[in-house]
Amino acid sequence: LNATPISLVPAPGAGYALVFEDAQVYHAAGTAATTDRVLKITYTDGSGTDLGAVTTGFLNQATAQMRAIKSYRATGTPSDINPTANAALVISAVTGEVIGSDFTLKVRIRYRVVATSW
Repeated sequence: LNATPISLVPAPGAGYALVFEDAQVYHAAGTAATTDRVLKITYTDGSGTDLGAVTTGFLNQATAQMRAIKSYRATGTPSDINPTANAALVISAVTGEVIGSDFTLKVRIRYRVVATSW
């Protein structure tokens, strides 16, 4: 997830942008411990604009876990986000790879498609 972010929503095409609203992330624990990583949702790839995150204490749990990720717009950090035109929404690990288990990660995401010009 660090070197190869997973695309959640493909780029909408020229003249449009995706606005991330929120997401629910479900981690079905595997048979072995998993390295704990901060997961983030960004535009384009792991180095795109940060839109929301789930902190540590999630992936390393031995039981199934669910977290809600709010847009940074909703939490005020930062107070506004300039949508990136024609960019995918992806999920990635902030640092290092997620290793050590055969877990399942499910993501339910809510977003809007908006025109980038008036």
